[in-house]
Amino acid sequence: MSPFNRLRLLHWLVAAFFLFGYLSGDDGGLLHVWLGYGLIAVLLLRLLAHLAKLRGFPPLLPSAGQWQARGVPLLGKLLTVLLLSGAVLTGGSGLMMVDNARVLGLPAVATADAAMDGAEGTEGETSDSAKEVHEASANLTLLLAGLHVAYLLCYRRHMVLTMIRGQVRRSRA
Repeated sequence: MSPFNRLRLLHWLVAAFFLFGYLSGDDGGLLHVWLGYGLIAVLLLRLLAHLAKLRGFPPLLPSAGQWQARGVPLLGKLLTVLLLSGAVLTGGSGLMMVDNARVLGLPAVATADAAMDGAEGTEGETSDSAKEVHEASANLTLLLAGLHVAYLLCYRRHMVLTMIRGQVRRSRA
């Protein structure tokens, strides 16, 4: 698989896991949780690709030249960083709301805090503030995704078609 197609695959997996997770919402139950796990796994793969500097994966953070030149490329890079950060916050807050051992079928680990509180760590016992953080970060991420799409349609139409079709135009010498 070409490096560009690996990037496309990760891009569409992030989009699909987030969108279907968002649409499944609280009523999704276990499906919502597994979509969240998938989102976190794909985000970790993207971070590893960044750290390993794999060919075909652009750096996540703006370069020094982009900071100095500013303008549209910097806006796009910052929007991408914010979008990925929102997805990480959404997935991370979701992880903290769920009894992951129970969902994954692992043996329960007794902790001193759980023994003192008498809490079992089930999904139904999640604090309201954790739910609010999760919902707010999901809504913010959805807004950022809409801004990302609008940015691409306004300033990078050729990239939209390339990401959809998967065809990279090569110049002929």
